[in-house]
Amino acid sequence: MNFQTSLVGTDLFEAHVYWSNFSADNLMRINIDGSGEREIGSGQAPTDVSRGIAKNGNFMYWTDFPNQIRRSRINGSEQIVLVDNLPNAADTIVVVNDEFIYWQEYSSGVRYIRRCNLDGTSVTLIHTDSGASYGLGSDGTYIYWGNSSGTKAIRRCELDGSNPTTLINLGSQDNIRGLTVEGNFIYWNTSGGENGIPMTVKRANLDGSNITTLVSSLADSDRGVSAISVTDEGIYVLKGQGLGANFIARCELDG
Repeated sequence: MNFQTSLVGTDLFEAHVYWSNFSADNLMRINIDGSGEREIGSGQAPTDVSRGIAKNGNFMYWTDFPNQIRRSRINGSEQIVLVDNLPNAADTIVVVNDEFIYWQEYSSGVRYIRRCNLDGTSVTLIHTDSGASYGLGSDGTYIYWGNSSGTKAIRRCELDGSNPTTLINLGSQDNIRGLTVEGNFIYWNTSGGENGIPMTVKRANLDGSNITTLVSSLADSDRGVSAISVTDEGIYVLKGQGLGANFIARCELDG
């Protein structure tokens, strides 16, 4: 199996960090040590509130606001539209098991999870949920996501959308901003917003047990932290505030 969990605005594969720069309308990448920043595509990059880049084989996939799924080669060439005219604004994306693209859409307080084949055919609604949601991840068996409004929680369902389950009930101030699945763990980051609540990075087992706070006191100016990715090199987060999220930070796997 070859699957890559998605992020909100950035992703990490092939020893590079990838992210979308909506203000410049381009796709960017750097080496995992922070060197070698370069543009790999322009004019068709994820824009506005689009969130998420995913990788499968020699291709990367992303949502392009408001209603498209796009694909290009890892170097940014051969960009095409796979899915057009989605019914709602497309959001975070994940590619699973060399078979399906999964993504989220959001409209009027309802979160939709859809999937299609890797060539963009057979778009299918597999699950609906209430409230705003950030982050979409997979371990190859389940799809995981985080609800950041209403009953704040981390949830999962099977790859066909069946058996939705709440794994973790979050605190009322835990506004989840990014989620990914790597190895045997779910990782997520939260924002305290304007309430003076510390921003955090947390981890739990895939069944929701053994919740651990890895980073407990991100600066208030980082309350716009909006992405998380995990590799053997460490944990990467996209930091900033609102549309000003503008730098990537890394910490060790233990925080």
